Amino acid sequence: MSEPPSSNPVVLLNEVFPGDTNALDTLFGGRLMAIMDTAAGMAASQYAHNVFVTVSVDSLKFKKPAYQGDVIRPKARVVWIS
Repeated sequence: MSEPPSSNPVVLLNEVFPGDTNALDTLFGGRLMAIMDTAAGMAASQYAHNVFVTVSVDSLKFKKPAYQGDVIRPKARVVWIS
């Protein structure tokens, strides 16, 4: 186990569109997970110059909703490698 050298974060900008929302006009959790997975994959690929896949997510806590028209800004960086 070791920490990677300083890796640059990947920052995405995504607008929440009507097709991304549920009946309450809030972003579907699965859609947010897909966006987060994209950012994480890009950060890993940028760091290691290889292609990666997500095997599992142990836990995820949604703190507040994103509504139709909101712009979300997921940020990902490599924090640990083994």
